[in-house]
Amino acid sequence: MIIDPILTFEFPLFPTHVKFSEDKFVKINAQQLYSGTHFTVRNKIANKIKGYYSGKILSRLKESQQILQATPRLWIDGEIHVPRNYGDVKMIKQVINWKKPSEDYQINWDLDNINYFYSKTFMDAMVKMVIPMGKEFLLKSGPLKDDNASIVKKCASLEYIEVDDFMQRKFVFHFYDYDKIKVAEKLAYDYLKALSL
Repeated sequence: MIIDPILTFEFPLFPTHVKFSEDKFVKINAQQLYSGTHFTVRNKIANKIKGYYSGKILSRLKESQQILQATPRLWIDGEIHVPRNYGDVKMIKQVINWKKPSEDYQINWDLDNINYFYSKTFMDAMVKMVIPMGKEFLLKSGPLKDDNASIVKKCASLEYIEVDDFMQRKFVFHFYDYDKIKVAEKLAYDYLKALSL
């Protein structure tokens, strides 16, 4: 993007599985969580991910509050950095099972199944952080007063960026001033239109 972000959050080594019971882990993706998963399990998993995000957000709370309060309308983009065979990652006996893919490996996972859950829980944590306190959670206001459509004009959709190793996985969320993006788009459109005359 031509315009620099006003704020960026990086979340390295994000959780891919959440403990469901003593010996069972659930892989995090929207398809898994919204097709037959009981709402209490969904809430537990969502709170675990919000807690992961909240730790980083809390460490930059004052800075991000100042930046976001000075920007009335936001455009948010995201990135997911994972290897090609991210869809094949499994948890076996409480250990992540991942092997480097072959050169001819074909991607078999859907970005939207990852995007929905991780992006939604990120936005929720930006408004209301979930701080793990033993088996309970403490709720604390986040740096964003609300994520409704009057403030967040474009919410995060993830761009897939391939990395070589599973240990390089991360999410990146960029916040932009929505009005500046729209002005830049208009200028680019007018310029291209003038070239075509």
